[in-house]
Amino acid sequence: MLKSKWIFVAVLLCVLLPFAANATITRVVGLGGLNTNYIIKDASNPQIWPQLIADWPNLAGAEFNNATGTWDFNKAYLNYSFPNASVLQVSLDKLPGINSMFFNSPGYTQLTTVPNISDPTSNTPASKLSLTWGMPWNGMKVGAALNISQHSFKDNATPANELKASAIGINLGGSFLENKLDAAIGFETVSGSVKPGNNGSGEDKTDGSMAINVAGRYWWMYAEKLALVPNVRFLTLKDAAKGANGDKRTFTTTDIKLGVGHNWTPVENALAIFEFGIDMNTFENKTEPNGGTAATVKNTNNALPYWRIGFETKVFDWLNGRLGAERNWVAQKQDNGAAPAVSPEAGFSQTFTYLGATAYWNRMIFDVQVDPNFILNGPYFISGQTNAMLARVSLKYDFNK
Repeated sequence: MLKSKWIFVAVLLCVLLPFAANATITRVVGLGGLNTNYIIKDASNPQIWPQLIADWPNLAGAEFNNATGTWDFNKAYLNYSFPNASVLQVSLDKLPGINSMFFNSPGYTQLTTVPNISDPTSNTPASKLSLTWGMPWNGMKVGAALNISQHSFKDNATPANELKASAIGINLGGSFLENKLDAAIGFETVSGSVKPGNNGSGEDKTDGSMAINVAGRYWWMYAEKLALVPNVRFLTLKDAAKGANGDKRTFTTTDIKLGVGHNWTPVENALAIFEFGIDMNTFENKTEPNGGTAATVKNTNNALPYWRIGFETKVFDWLNGRLGAERNWVAQKQDNGAAPAVSPEAGFSQTFTYLGATAYWNRMIFDVQVDPNFILNGPYFISGQTNAMLARVSLKYDFNK
């Protein structure tokens, strides 16, 4: 039988944006959630549009996360600048397993992790190379991102255990029309196999796993302090595996986001944002037993519509404060396919709120996101709850200052 642990795919792509691959995602989240990245200018934009790394030269930074209740130093990066105005970002992260460049947290593709001989309990990372490059060119910007992950293991047991996996992703981008239009297209392929120790005999392996991602936005300054930012994202993922006995399983995900954002700078050192749009996601799980009848379960999880608001302003010379919120009108439906078909449907509203700040100290910049449980319960001596005060921290060092 095909091992279900082979491939894990999250259903909710409405909040897809890799945390560990971004520069100041803490600020982005604080203004209204992860997808705020599509409608503001921030050093995390190059994860979507690699050419925009050219706008952020001479930076170094780090990302910290407290999502699991334990602080972790997830990533360090450095943006090198060159005489032709090109910028190259080299980043090192601690992502486990084989992860897609488009799906890290909370949704991702992950092939089974590899035992670490010196530390069998560790969650061994598989990332090997992560580069993002961009430069101005003939009145435009061009850029590319490359991500390579790989791991392997084998022994001489009887039967021998052997597994290997790799992921190669390329994201190409360009900015046109006086750099008002940002566009990018990315492709990734994931391959892997395990034999025969985990399944007794034969070989389990991937069977055409791949992802394609397209993103674009247009920055329209229709007044001195006002800008509209229409944006679009199309993503399709096929995550497939074939078992040693011929069984097949295919996960297919499609996500389409259409939004219109608005930026308003009412006074100096202040920004107010708003976005309205739709995010349509379908997820299909198809199982094909060898010699049996195929079964398909299809889920839809649409935000019809979603909207977000956010605001940040200077509080002191060394401190900015921000808050944000997003709301989804969710429409869910499941088609179980098999008879008798039980196809539940649900409609509800989701609201998420965020609070954060940015502190400046010479060339050092600290972005923080407050843990909502800390706001709700207060410190330990009041509530008896051991909630962390912060959920995310981004540290950036700006050599340009």
